[in-house]
Amino acid sequence: MLQNFTTKNRGPQKRIAEPKVYDNFCDLDVWILKRKGTVECDGACFKWQQIIDNSGSYSYMTMRSCYNEMFDMKDPLTAPEPDDFYCSSKSSPLDCIPDVNLIDNICWCQGDYCNEAVAKKLSNGFFLSILITVFLFELS
Repeated sequence: MLQNFTTKNRGPQKRIAEPKVYDNFCDLDVWILKRKGTVECDGACFKWQQIIDNSGSYSYMTMRSCYNEMFDMKDPLTAPEPDDFYCSSKSSPLDCIPDVNLIDNICWCQGDYCNEAVAKKLSNGFFLSILITVFLFELS
């Protein structure tokens, strides 16, 4: 996505700005980029991620930014910024290659470091559920 970022057809449209960081660490756990990639947003933080699932082998493309700075809000084709936290996911087969799926994830959020990696959120939730289970087991 580095070349012709604002005009490339892949990803949400209509982009008018470059992201602050081009880095593969943006795909999964973003802790290493926390200082380097941090931006203050007047509106919603935005994350788009496209995952190519080739029979369990994953290839990622991710962008994170302030929604109102990355996209042309005056263009009627640009989706309006939601009022609160919202995520969606869509999976579709890749027509040109059998057994390959495209997974598009989009999230808007408000707050400090709110658009972190889904894998990190899942691992935090898993850890918390294990901790609660152990605690309940000790009580019984």
